Amino acid sequence: MSTKKKISDIDKAIEEMQQRRDECFKHIGKAMYESCPELGDMSVADMRKAGRYLHKLLTKKAPSQGVAPARNGAPVASDSGSTSAPDGREPMPVAGYGEGM
Repeated sequence: MSTKKKISDIDKAIEEMQQRRDECFKHIGKAMYESCPELGDMSVADMRKAGRYLHKLLTKKAPSQGVAPARNGAPVASDSGSTSAPDGREPMPVAGYGEGM
């Protein structure tokens, strides 16, 4: 296979992956908005900040830290009713959220 063909195939695969990623983000955003309509009032920057925070929080949690993974590998949700994080930290503040926007 020629180098140009390989590069073309790689570019095509990258484009397909980006399209799938965008579709996943659309589905995730739709599910988030349906479950919590207040998220529609957040700016894109605040949503990204919240997403980064959640990503960091979920990647730091390991089974040895008290979070048992579900069968599909996702962390199990806590129903303790606590507003603070399990390790005692306060929830991340999001500028403009819930301030009567």
